[in-house]
Amino acid sequence: LPISRQILLTDQELEQAKSMLLAKERDAEQLSEVTLAGLAVRQFREQINASRRLQDQLRLEQASRALVEGLVGGQSPEEIEERLVRLCGAIAQRAEMTRCSVGLTARATGAAPRVVEWTVEGAPPWQDSLLAGGANQAAMTHIHLQEVMAIGDTWKLDSAVAPLRPQFDRYQVRAMLTVRVGPEHAPLGTISLSSRKPHEWTESEINDLRLISHIVAGALEARNAQRALEHERQALAQRVAEQTAELTSANAALVQMMWTKDRFLANMSHELRTRL
Repeated sequence: LPISRQILLTDQELEQAKSMLLAKERDAEQLSEVTLAGLAVRQFREQINASRRLQDQLRLEQASRALVEGLVGGQSPEEIEERLVRLCGAIAQRAEMTRCSVGLTARATGAAPRVVEWTVEGAPPWQDSLLAGGANQAAMTHIHLQEVMAIGDTWKLDSAVAPLRPQFDRYQVRAMLTVRVGPEHAPLGTISLSSRKPHEWTESEINDLRLISHIVAGALEARNAQRALEHERQALAQRVAEQTAELTSANAALVQMMWTKDRFLANMSHELRTRL
């Protein structure tokens, strides 16, 4: 009897152990399904993000190429501005920022300074007057002369750009990255990214914006060289036209003198023959 009781208790314990094992197996299967589903979702999200990054990169390359072709091809200022806006949008969307601006100096535009930008909906646009001078001239000049200026939080500004704090608040700029376009002795403008939230700018983001600034600077320099060559051609054509007009006038005067001489000699010969 004690042995049978011991065996009976052991069988009950085995049944309980089986039940516990089955429950654990079911839990493990459910957990595996959840884990696999989570991995699948994560992989799917990574694929979507990779595809999105690739699309943003292609959009940026296309916008850069279109801008260079427009500048070198001598398109109208309106078409150039439209392509600049497309480039700004591609840069801002790729970096997930709220604003991308290109501030061009008078040397780049050939006229008054100009701000071209792309912003998310609801963000007020920069005013061209910020580049024209005034009370913020010293701060703006300081920014234009810097090759790279990374501001992680506009509430913590150094003394050189502190006067721009009200402008940053007005235009909803909390973080800004600015890269100079062109050399320091003759800047063509700046390209800047900004965000409504504080942001720590990475070396990759700085290098990407620096590369874009080199592309824009090269295109602007090529356009300026083309404009200078065109002006030189026009000036040369004008000088040739003026010299041609002078030669034509001199030739006409010479013809008139020859005709007058021939007429005089003819009259003298007639008079001499009549006397003789």
